[in-house]
Amino acid sequence: RRLPMTPQEATKYYGSRLTDYELTEIEKYSEIWYLGLSACKIHGEEGSENSGYDDDTGSYHKIPHDHISY
Repeated sequence: RRLPMTPQEATKYYGSRLTDYELTEIEKYSEIWYLGLSACKIHGEEGSENSGYDDDTGSYHKIPHDHISY
């Protein structure tokens, strides 16, 4: 696909490879440049620090090849 994509294009072509959280998060952006599709994704957990994306000290869990923005 050509970049950038709209959130709608990203959902159409790659939605099955994104987490539920990412599918709602990308709607906040007008342009999507990177989705981190080769990353071993974190699937959010209710009640944990930032839904599982942060550790107990508030530091972001770094995942190789994942995105920090889109």
